[in-house]
Amino acid sequence: MAMAMATAEEQVNATVEEQVKTCGVCYQKLCVENTVATLCNHLFCNSCFFKWLKESKTCPLCRKNYIDYSKWDYQGINIAAATSEFNMFRDIINRTRTTLTERYAETERLEKNIQSMQTYIDENRKQMTKIRNCSIRAGEDLEYKRGYYNACHFPITELDLYNYIYSDDESSHWKHGFENGFHERYRFYISNNYKYIVDPYVFNARRQLERLFHNSEISSITYDNCKNNLVGLIQLLSHLIHPKEFQALFKQGIIKDGRKKTIVGMPYKCFKTDINNKILQIRNIYVDFMWVREESCFYKLPSFKDKHGDMYYFDYEVKLGKNMEKKFSNIKRKVDPAIHTLMDDLKQQVEEACDRKKMRV
Repeated sequence: MAMAMATAEEQVNATVEEQVKTCGVCYQKLCVENTVATLCNHLFCNSCFFKWLKESKTCPLCRKNYIDYSKWDYQGINIAAATSEFNMFRDIINRTRTTLTERYAETERLEKNIQSMQTYIDENRKQMTKIRNCSIRAGEDLEYKRGYYNACHFPITELDLYNYIYSDDESSHWKHGFENGFHERYRFYISNNYKYIVDPYVFNARRQLERLFHNSEISSITYDNCKNNLVGLIQLLSHLIHPKEFQALFKQGIIKDGRKKTIVGMPYKCFKTDINNKILQIRNIYVDFMWVREESCFYKLPSFKDKHGDMYYFDYEVKLGKNMEKKFSNIKRKVDPAIHTLMDDLKQQVEEACDRKKMRV
């Protein structure tokens, strides 16, 4: 056991001695910076080696000559072998030159193709930019026309008025077109912020819908399906909110000024009786506007279509107060009897048109 341990220690010492390199002349420890290794595998430090070279051209330890001259034997050359070797090197050089020439030509061709493709890509990018800009302008023009024709040539709904005044769901181009179409139709700007131009219950219902959506109580699909569908909106709210909150949607439909009552929106009683229980079958509530010269103001006339497409007006109208506020507050209202007469005339005209239609059928 002791002999084995001694042998192991000797091996470790030998390994340590092999790892420590010293100069063969001065026995100084060597490192990478000051070591010179000869062809005869001897190690010296820089100072000792070059100092010795000034005295002799041999190794300081084994005396091997570092400079050995030998005469070229031209007589003993194998001409056939040398010629074959030279031909081989010449063929290699020729093939290499040919390959390099072909590769250079291919590189030039590829560079030209890359330049032409880059030019083509730049032209296509410019063309796509023009097409994208044209598409954007076409979309903006389409939104403008959609809003314009909606206000000028089609029945206006309470939700259209809400989308124009309060909502951000419609684009600015749609709102601009809606405003111009509204002015073309009624000769006044809806942007004058008339009071009660939007029915209070529509305003409250949309606010409730937006609250439900922001609280993640309904999905985005449900929100999109109901935001412009009045009956779907009312039916959804009637199931999701408390009955008292649902009735509170209509509280601002009637305001009181002393003993008098002023209608500024659809009352809950009108909604509850819903004209022979048909209002939940109505797709939307439409509005029309009429200028009363005697009062110098506009009246909003709510109406609806039945399942046959015939238009009917409700038995109330809303006077628009021209104030720069959008809140639902009290106003003094003087109802002109001529308004009711006009409403009766309109109803009579609608009924006569229905009768004529039935007679033709």
